[in-house]
Amino acid sequence: MTKFPKKPTIGIISLTCCEGCQFAILDLGKRLLEIFEHYDLGEFGLVEDQRERDYYDIAIVEGSPITGDNIKRLKEMRKKSKFLIALGTCAHIGCVQGIKNYVSKDQKIKYVYPNIKKIDNPKIVPISHYVKVDFIIPGCPINNEEFAEILLDIKDNKLLPIPDRPVCYECPLAQAGCLLQKNIICLGPVTRAGCSAICTRQGQQCLGCRGPIDEPNLDSLREVVLRFASEKKFNHAMQVFGIQEMLEAQAKKASQKKFKK
Repeated sequence: MTKFPKKPTIGIISLTCCEGCQFAILDLGKRLLEIFEHYDLGEFGLVEDQRERDYYDIAIVEGSPITGDNIKRLKEMRKKSKFLIALGTCAHIGCVQGIKNYVSKDQKIKYVYPNIKKIDNPKIVPISHYVKVDFIIPGCPINNEEFAEILLDIKDNKLLPIPDRPVCYECPLAQAGCLLQKNIICLGPVTRAGCSAICTRQGQQCLGCRGPIDEPNLDSLREVVLRFASEKKFNHAMQVFGIQEMLEAQAKKASQKKFKK
């Protein structure tokens, strides 16, 4: 595990996103101030403008690297940081802007910007496509309590991986019934927990914003869903947060691992 100094320098930046994860951090209120007492805060635009540092022990990056400036900023942040954290689904996977990966993006850009001759229109990718990521805090938005615990663990040099268990683990704890049993498409069985089943607890389907568990059994989930819904609707559910490619890749990897055994 990476060792950090007694008072690590930390910087929090945004690329292309709604900045909802940063607002979730601010919602910690007084507790956030207590946490930041253990850090040398170098950059956090929503709090106050700070001079950019030449070095960060910890860089926290929110948002998707869509524009050339985004990519340049991301690479600069990686170059001058010891430990880089992807904050939220935009940085981790691509999030809702990743929907365009599943349609004709060239046609869609003309619909959205009919009078612009040229605009950046790349495929949406996670920040890990461009730089090494040391840790991921998933979610759209993030669970701010999870964020707080992670920063406290870093302070104590005891950071552990986020548990690899599905949202289904948390549904009974939240006294939420199984939506699949009600013929509602839900990605809970293949999505990483840690959200306290916030969606399913309200009767809303899980659409995988926290990304897949390490070894998702996608074939079994697809088999269950296709008993009451179409393949098209199942794929659409995986595309809302742009997780279909990552989920299918993880499932394939898990299947190959099982086959080798």
